[in-house]
Amino acid sequence: MFQEESLKHHSNYKIGGRARHFFTFYTIPEAIEAATQAKKIGKPIFILGGGTNILFGDKGWDGVVLKNEIGTFEIHDTQLRVGGGVLIKRILEASI
Repeated sequence: MFQEESLKHHSNYKIGGRARHFFTFYTIPEAIEAATQAKKIGKPIFILGGGTNILFGDKGWDGVVLKNEIGTFEIHDTQLRVGGGVLIKRILEASI
């Protein structure tokens, strides 16, 4: 399930070492399964969004990085319902 992954590909600053365990999830059930597996191997979990406000260290991380790519985007009258993987730019454009 998990793979090793360079974190520099997941940050706007394009810096950072490797995550020992990395998984991208697209649904809530996938996130739950990944968190369950991380708990079984006894590793700490970090949930990553768009990577716009984070700096990763060059030494990497031995825990589990779960990349949120839930892209749900629904408009109902004056309400938006969006997944955690939707970029703020898209939300702002829809709101305007």
